[in-house]
Amino acid sequence: MKEITDLGYTVATVSYDPVETLDRFAKRRKIGFTMLSDPKSEAIRAFNVFNNEHAPGAFGYGIAYPTIVVLDAAGVVRGVYAEAHFTQRPDPDAVIEALSTLDGSKS
Repeated sequence: MKEITDLGYTVATVSYDPVETLDRFAKRRKIGFTMLSDPKSEAIRAFNVFNNEHAPGAFGYGIAYPTIVVLDAAGVVRGVYAEAHFTQRPDPDAVIEALSTLDGSKS
């Protein structure tokens, strides 16, 4: 994360988990960046990363596909890095490299 913040970007996550769950997770893992709760999956659906491969109520239903969205200061999407399965993650080195080449306002 330091590489990303050193480039002038802010890191935040979005999860459908409740605030209390995110708070416990952040404390247990010593996470220092913002973790946002989206209990109705509104942002998750807006970014089209809502996982509906499983039936409602089943484990895995609604887990957002791992996605990194880069927004500039005006809220314009500057990059999207996504994976097709919740157990895979976008390559952070590729994201950091792409961020270092972006011009314009940072978020």
